[in-house]
Amino acid sequence: VLSVLITDDHFKVKNDIEMSTRGARYDGIISFGDQLSLIIENKPKSYNAWEEQLSPNLEGLAKNVDLIPVPAVVTWKELINNLSSLLSSELVNGSEKLIVNDFLDFVDRNFSFLNPYDNLRQCKKDLYLIDRRIKNIFSEMAVNENAYGYQTRWQTYYFETGFSEIRMVGLEKKVKDDGDYFLNLSLYYGDTMNQSRSYFQNNIPFKNVIRLKKLGWGYKSNFHISHINTHLMWFNTKAKYEENYYNYWLNNQSKINQMSKSDLIKYLSDLKDNNLIEIDKEKQEKIEEVIVDTNRHTFNICPGFGLQFPIDSNTAEKLDSENKFLNFLKGKIEEGLSIINKEILFLK
Repeated sequence: VLSVLITDDHFKVKNDIEMSTRGARYDGIISFGDQLSLIIENKPKSYNAWEEQLSPNLEGLAKNVDLIPVPAVVTWKELINNLSSLLSSELVNGSEKLIVNDFLDFVDRNFSFLNPYDNLRQCKKDLYLIDRRIKNIFSEMAVNENAYGYQTRWQTYYFETGFSEIRMVGLEKKVKDDGDYFLNLSLYYGDTMNQSRSYFQNNIPFKNVIRLKKLGWGYKSNFHISHINTHLMWFNTKAKYEENYYNYWLNNQSKINQMSKSDLIKYLSDLKDNNLIEIDKEKQEKIEEVIVDTNRHTFNICPGFGLQFPIDSNTAEKLDSENKFLNFLKGKIEEGLSIINKEILFLK
């Protein structure tokens, strides 16, 4: 018989484990035939554990018991880390995967201090653990559980802003060629036709947007075509024409509309001729595939743009280990949304 303690930190046992006559209610028993049994004591906080609890009362349970004198001390961080690795390796599916996920969610809600991802540094660049840490960060920052969610296209968590100009603020994780990662705080204004209309109706000059570059933000035009609620294709704009792109939509808001197939094909050609979008051979083939050769009759014009603030792993991990990352992130979100000058209600 092996006595096992599961706790939050390594627990030092000074004396050998012995048989006990005390009344005991075990937190768990696992038997491997008649060869080995584990008597489990669970203490989420190690200061609540004492050695006597690890000495089992086995009277009436078995004969010829060989009690191992040294107990096994297992930390919850190790167990949760292994369960997380099991999920990321895709070795479990169906109900097994659901049970493990539910358990990890239970720990997140009730015993978050047991997690091996209390901060980004503890995640040790494991992308699955980083994802769970980001989820916990969003849970801590959001005003309620409806104020954040998971976006499958981005494969990241996002805040629901409640604004008509921009629906989501996401924190994307990106992997570099050397295996390291960085985080991108991403704001995509005008991501739908209605959002584009709402944004440009504010008549915000380009200088108000581009000033964020001096604060470390990157800007990128994000023109795309959609049909109903589905984005179909995106177009790039050369960097030197990005101001022209922005000002064109500022001055041609009536063009942010639904178009027929024939009008759209001609309009895309006009946008290309004015250097507002790029269309190469590959892009032309995509136009044929998703616009020309389909039964879709109308298309939505979505002249959005993106703002991204990159956070390298060293900076993110340092701030998180010092309990400063949440305030840093909140400040940057407020900064990125400052161009529309609205009260932020989705953050605590």
